[in-house]
Amino acid sequence: MMVIVGVPILGLTTLMTALRRSGKGGLIFTAAVVTGYLIVRQLVTVPMHLNLPPLFAGPVIWLMSNNRPNPSAFPWGSLGRAVFLAAAFPLAAQYLLKGAEV
Repeated sequence: MMVIVGVPILGLTTLMTALRRSGKGGLIFTAAVVTGYLIVRQLVTVPMHLNLPPLFAGPVIWLMSNNRPNPSAFPWGSLGRAVFLAAAFPLAAQYLLKGAEV
């Protein structure tokens, strides 16, 4: 399950590295995106009582939860989003790199 969280972040790092054309810049921008989403999620959840989904960790949070009401409540949306983005980010990076080679 940790692969489900790690692979989209690796894809995001690949995309940010292709955008920035720097390995260090890609890592910094990926950390900024993930940290920024966590901060925005916390700011929106607490005062406004809105519930934004976790970025990629929905299935992992569900597995680590001690009070699973029923097994059919698995967060399929979060899993689908993670799998889709795990494929989409590297493809977008490949498209950017292909355009840069011309």
